[in-house]
Amino acid sequence: MRSGRHRSRRTTWRVQLDAELADRLDELAGQLINTDQWRRASSPGAVKQAAEQFLIPLANGLCPPAVVRDELYAEARALAKTTRNPAALW
Repeated sequence: MRSGRHRSRRTTWRVQLDAELADRLDELAGQLINTDQWRRASSPGAVKQAAEQFLIPLANGLCPPAVVRDELYAEARALAKTTRNPAALW
């Protein structure tokens, strides 16, 4: 019974954290496109991986859900295009 309660709290916390990250996508995209990982990425997959690695510390060491990573990737890509960032090609 106790493990069920713990799992429920962990799931609730995770959903809340994911929502907080999603609410900050504009801000996070601006930070992401200025990282070395983003600039060095040479393919769409590498850029998505850079986005995922960028999010992990913000999610208390947890891997973000793919939907949050993909939304950050899309937001950062669009922002990079408007700032003439060479990594925007991916």
